[in-house]
Amino acid sequence: MKKQRATLLSTTQAWISLEIILLFFLEIVYVIIFWRYESAKDQATMEAVIATARNVSVCILPTIVGIVGMFEIGGEIMIRFTRLMQDAIAEGIAQGIAQGKAEGKAEGKVEGKVEVYRAWHADWERRRQAAAEKGIPFDEPPPPKPEGITED
Repeated sequence: MKKQRATLLSTTQAWISLEIILLFFLEIVYVIIFWRYESAKDQATMEAVIATARNVSVCILPTIVGIVGMFEIGGEIMIRFTRLMQDAIAEGIAQGIAQGKAEGKAEGKVEGKVEVYRAWHADWERRRQAAAEKGIPFDEPPPPKPEGITED
């Protein structure tokens, strides 16, 4: 599901409130710092207010651009990294499933060979026993073990 985007520089709506709060906080801190600086000078209060307002109004736009840019660039990096991780996880899962299927098929083939060999060997043993009981010579060789089988 795609998140709704606000019109302000294509910022996600979830970040807008955080960006505005951060902007207000930084501006208040800046006003306090600059007001203390201007108030320490030997000048009238109105001159300090005008200087503070002039200086703060100049810094608002760069602060907005910095905050929104920080959130957008940081957010984009996080989104791309998350997608990269999700793709890597999905690829690993797909490889694991493919490997499991291949191993399962190979194991199934070996188990099938073992069952066929056991049945074939049991039939050969039954015929050898019957021939021994009747006293008939039995010169048929035992069935060969298939490749990949280690047990009897």
